[in-house]
Amino acid sequence: WQKKVLTECWRLLSDTGAIYYNHKPRVQNGLLQTPLDLNPNLPVRQIVIWERAGGINFSPSFYLPTHEWIIIFAKPNFRLKSKGASGIKDIWKVNQERNNAHPAPFPVDLPKMAIESTNCQTIFDPFMGSGTTGVAAVELGRNFIGTELSPEYFAIAKQRIEEARNKCQ
Repeated sequence: WQKKVLTECWRLLSDTGAIYYNHKPRVQNGLLQTPLDLNPNLPVRQIVIWERAGGINFSPSFYLPTHEWIIIFAKPNFRLKSKGASGIKDIWKVNQERNNAHPAPFPVDLPKMAIESTNCQTIFDPFMGSGTTGVAAVELGRNFIGTELSPEYFAIAKQRIEEARNKCQ
């Protein structure tokens, strides 16, 4: 089903757009599944590693994972901002989010790094969760569209994005 979502996002993407797909490698039935296994044959421009400060996935079968992948699927005309963005390294050291009701939140600084390094004006998050990407988009003066299946998380996201809008006005 994630391949279907990525395919639909790709269809909606402008000629200068990119998908930043955050997913972590996981051990499933004793075998490593990477985010690339979920690629529906989209062109991969780059893989950025998000290095977190820690994790809670303790297992006697494998080492504690402390990173996630951000796979950038990009249209041919996608470019980073010309000033400074191309000097950003491909390993982003950002501590994970604390004090968030979502079970797997990421920090506002993570989508902020991606958004502010591009000229993209409208950001779409098909897995909005607690609204972190929306908060980052609002703080950077960008348009935001998000979807979320959980009414509970949607309410949290809506509140967080409204608070960010109020702070920016």
